Amino acid sequence: MNFSDTSAEAVRACLPHSECAVFHQGYFPETAPREELSFAFVSLDPDLYLPTYNGLVYFYPKLASGGAVMIHDCFSAQFPGVGAAAHKYCREQGLLLTPVCDLHGSAILRKA
Repeated sequence: MNFSDTSAEAVRACLPHSECAVFHQGYFPETAPREELSFAFVSLDPDLYLPTYNGLVYFYPKLASGGAVMIHDCFSAQFPGVGAAAHKYCREQGLLLTPVCDLHGSAILRKA
């Protein structure tokens, strides 16, 4: 995979309201905020096994009750590591993924 077109500047230029975006450049989870945060909705789209798994480890416990993580490419043949990571995390935590009917094989992971 070539992810050379993912600079913060390139991504910011594509956003309709870039002034609302916060970027943490570098490798996840090393660059993740360390303060206590809570999330209602997380869109996770790292394309690879380890960042997907680490993203779930970081974000799912921080979800508010009723919150959700949308995992892009979870059921995609193009990015099999995403699904492997999501399924491993769900097995470990006793959680179930809900498939989303989109072109990318996304899934939702909800917190009770």
